[in-house]
Amino acid sequence: MRWNSSLLIGDAHIDGQHQGLFRLLDTLTLSTDDKDNRSRAEAAITALRDYVAKHLRDEEALLRSVRYKDYAAHCASHREFEIDLDRIAARIAAEPPTVVLNEIEQFVSCWLVDHIATVDMRYKPFIIG
Repeated sequence: MRWNSSLLIGDAHIDGQHQGLFRLLDTLTLSTDDKDNRSRAEAAITALRDYVAKHLRDEEALLRSVRYKDYAAHCASHREFEIDLDRIAARIAAEPPTVVLNEIEQFVSCWLVDHIATVDMRYKPFIIG
C-alpha cells in the first residue's frame, strides 16, 4: 500500500510524517533482500518503531492543541497499535527476519491506510478549521 494525497489531513508536519512512515515501510521491504541478515532487519524495525513513537506523540500533541473531542479514544487506538507492533517485532529473535519484516510491513501499511483514512480524517475539520 502506498501513501497518496487522499490521506492528507491538513497539517504539513503530520502529513509529512505520514509520508515518512510509508517510506520507512519501503525500507522494510528492501531489507527482506538480506534474508539472513538479522542485525539489519532489527535495525530497520527499531527505526520504524522509533519513528512511529515520535509520530504518534506529535499527532497527540496536535490533537491536544486543537482540543480534539475524541482525543482519549484516538490515543487509545495508538496504544493498541504500538502493542501489536511490539508483539510482532519481538518475534525477530526467534523467526526468520523476512517473515517478521513481511508481517510488519503488511500490518503497518494496512493499519496506516485505515487509520489515516478513517480515524485521522475525523480530526481534519479541527485542523483546517
